This record gives sequence, structure tokens and C-alpha cells, in this order.
Amino acid sequence: MLTDYSEGMVETVQKNLEGIPNIQYSQFNIEDIPYEDNSFDIIIANVVITFKGLNC
Repeated sequence: MLTDYSEGMVETVQKNLEGIPNIQYSQFNIEDIPYEDNSFDIIIANVVITFKGLNC
């Protein structure tokens, strides 16, 4: 699962990774994650603190 707050970023990454199997793409706000707790084994979050709380 590859996610981002920006729909444009998700679209760009999806184009750049075209052809790589088994990747799901989703756009959402980290304060409203649309998955149940414990849905993932590992989460990697880059630059999250920089944008948390900003209306970008």
C-alpha cells in the first residue's frame, strides 16, 4: 500500500511505478485513515511530522 495526502502525488507515483505488481495506491489524510487498527504489519512514514496539522 502506497499512500499520500496529495492526490497528485499518488497519481505521479502510480505513473512512475507502472508495471510493478502488487502495489495498491490510496490518497487519504493521516488523521482519518480508512483502515482498521492492526491492518498492516509495517508502516514507513517519511516527512509526516512536517505536514501534520497543516492545510496543504
